[in-house]
Amino acid sequence: MTTTVKTFKPSGAPFSPSDIAGLALWLDASDASSLTITSSPDVDQWDDKSGNGNHVSQGSAALKPHTGGSINSLNTLIFDGADDYMQNTTAGGTLTGTKGTIFIVNKIGTLDGLANVALCSANTAVANSYIIFGIDRGSPTPNPSIQSQNTGLNWIYGDTTLTTATPYIHRFSSNDTNWVMAVDGVVQGETVGGGSDTGIWFGDVASRNNMAVGAIVRSTVSNRYDGELAEIIVYDGVDLTAQNVTDVETYLADKWGVTI
Repeated sequence: MTTTVKTFKPSGAPFSPSDIAGLALWLDASDASSLTITSSPDVDQWDDKSGNGNHVSQGSAALKPHTGGSINSLNTLIFDGADDYMQNTTAGGTLTGTKGTIFIVNKIGTLDGLANVALCSANTAVANSYIIFGIDRGSPTPNPSIQSQNTGLNWIYGDTTLTTATPYIHRFSSNDTNWVMAVDGVVQGETVGGGSDTGIWFGDVASRNNMAVGAIVRSTVSNRYDGELAEIIVYDGVDLTAQNVTDVETYLADKWGVTI
């Protein structure tokens, strides 16, 4: 059954991602109240504003991202690409849909030919049970990508060549059958890098027990994100309408100064 959602807000009120049903995760680095910082600039915890409690955190000082990045004069979190990441060890069970949409605002730091993972959900006990969303830095140019490993490897990447120090709005979605990606509102031509375009989503990947920002956290931690992350919004288990997508992308573009 197809579940679609509409945007509801009082007349004249500014749009908020929470106006759309199905909001499962909302991380906003520009909101200082959502960041727990014990020893600046290290960020201990990044709170989920969706109301679902899917906060991500990092207990090791050496692995914490830093506050103090900037896109459009708003704060972002800086991940060093070497060891920084944050995770939620219960959100693997919270994000259970077989379809949905993810929006990520980012700015790439450096490129070194490895997958640059912004968001991932995986099984920490094994190497090959995960779904990742991010930048494929070796295909052969840096492009947006989705990759899953469950019963086999499935991997697609887009046709926009991404550059460092440039803010982007990424959209990743599945209708339970196929993936769709967009960069700054432009739907990507997709190339299959391995397996096929399966549309696999969180609920399709067996035994996930975490959600991570900035790396794949499985039996090993790898593919760390290098650059800035500004905002991550996840709608899980629903099909967004075209107007929903426009509302979210317009909100992000106006806020972060990205042209769509």
